[in-house]
Amino acid sequence: MTVAVEVPLYLAGLWVYYSVTRPRNRAGRYGFSFLATALLVIYAGNLMGPPPPSVTALWTAAIAGSVIILAAALWADRHREATP
Repeated sequence: MTVAVEVPLYLAGLWVYYSVTRPRNRAGRYGFSFLATALLVIYAGNLMGPPPPSVTALWTAAIAGSVIILAAALWADRHREATP
């Protein structure tokens, strides 16, 4: 049931962001697509992958992953602009 709620919510969020922004350049076009796809692949990996081996591995991966995803999202967003 979680997937039935989270995936449509994710797709709705992508649609809202895509509809109110436009790419400034190729990086904005492909960066957004790459980030959206990468997040979906990471989500699928979390659903189908094994549990983490320890709590330390869990929080280390969570913090490192969050920093990488945030940096990628900021970079992709800098190459997009709000539509009038």
